[in-house]
Amino acid sequence: MLNCTDFNDRLWDEDCRCALAGRGPVPADVAVHRDACSACHQAWTEAADDLATLPHLLLVPAPAALQARLQRGMAERLPPSPALDWTAGIVWATIGAVVALAVAGEFPAWIAGLGPLCLSLVGASLAFSASAARNALREALG
Repeated sequence: MLNCTDFNDRLWDEDCRCALAGRGPVPADVAVHRDACSACHQAWTEAADDLATLPHLLLVPAPAALQARLQRGMAERLPPSPALDWTAGIVWATIGAVVALAVAGEFPAWIAGLGPLCLSLVGASLAFSASAARNALREALG
């Protein structure tokens, strides 16, 4: 048999929500406790009323004054968006591309066969990623 806490938790289960809306039978364990406990019978009635009323209330727009006050409050509390400094990343990407092209002859044939454009992009990507990781670690460590 359910206790009152379990009963209130069961009100949110799908089978109970369907029963509250009149789209299904009341689960047996819930019905037994509801009929034996006046507080839970009242909770069942209130939940049924809420389920019937709430969807309609959600369709009513908030008063214009409240919307304006909320928008002002949110705008005042928004933190400024962080500025990104791409300078270091672009410098490192350029260095990575130049280094990849300079040592292209040292790579195995299957890597060198990618061509200068691919090698420079790979080098730039690796250097840019390393720069971003270094900056993230620096910020995380203070």
